[in-house]
Amino acid sequence: MLADRAGSAGLLVLAVGGLLLTLVTVAAGTTYARRPVSPYLGRVADLADTALVVSVVPVACAVLDLYGRARGLLG
Repeated sequence: MLADRAGSAGLLVLAVGGLLLTLVTVAAGTTYARRPVSPYLGRVADLADTALVVSVVPVACAVLDLYGRARGLLG
């Protein structure tokens, strides 16, 4: 019974957190859409974009099971 309450509370906290993150993102987007992008913010966006693109490679390798195949070649 207690585990059910804990799970429900965790789900509620996750949902509220997601909603707050969405609202903050929309508010920031509408605020910055009216102004020109500063060079500093543009550079931060470039670095974030590069980090996200680079982080896709290990995830793709894991999904395609390339790590397991490489271990199979060595063993």
